[in-house]
Amino acid sequence: MQYFHLLLFSLFAIPIFASTFVVNYGCLQANGSPVCAEKGNLGVESDSMDINACISDTSKDINTTMAFCNLTATMLLLHDIVYYGRDNCLYNSKSIPINDTNGVHQCASKLTSGIRIANPYYYLYGPDASR
Repeated sequence: MQYFHLLLFSLFAIPIFASTFVVNYGCLQANGSPVCAEKGNLGVESDSMDINACISDTSKDINTTMAFCNLTATMLLLHDIVYYGRDNCLYNSKSIPINDTNGVHQCASKLTSGIRIANPYYYLYGPDASR
């Protein structure tokens, strides 16, 4: 009976996939978390992500700043590693553009009026950051 339950569970178990999100240059905010090129990466367990980039103030002393680029990225779990390039676009581990469901390369849109966000430079490099 014990083996039957294990077999039944393995037949109906839903696989959980995850991607790694890597920033190639500078810092940004991804799903509310700060991510910087020099400070590691972010685990992705959802197929979409809200990215705020083109940071106006890279000061390590100010806890908020403005982001002038935004992207709601999709189809992330189809890739083991997702790179956010210096051109504000997404690429896979082979430097191939990551497209959305319409086949369009996913790139952040420039915003005329920015979005106020927590400054990733402050939280990763500032006076309260753990080193």
